[in-house]
Amino acid sequence: MLDKNKKYGIMDLRGVNIKHALEIVKKAGLDAVELRGGFFYLSEVMNIKPIKD
Repeated sequence: MLDKNKKYGIMDLRGVNIKHALEIVKKAGLDAVELRGGFFYLSEVMNIKPIKD
């Protein structure tokens, strides 16, 4: 169970399907914001290389 007193950031891999996920989270009563660009963008900005199996 997620804490409704906290704020959450929502992101997907590429930042494409985020709007629908954000709607679902907000309907559940959680405070959330969209993290634009997705994981791939964030990993570039932070210079993080994903681990691949």
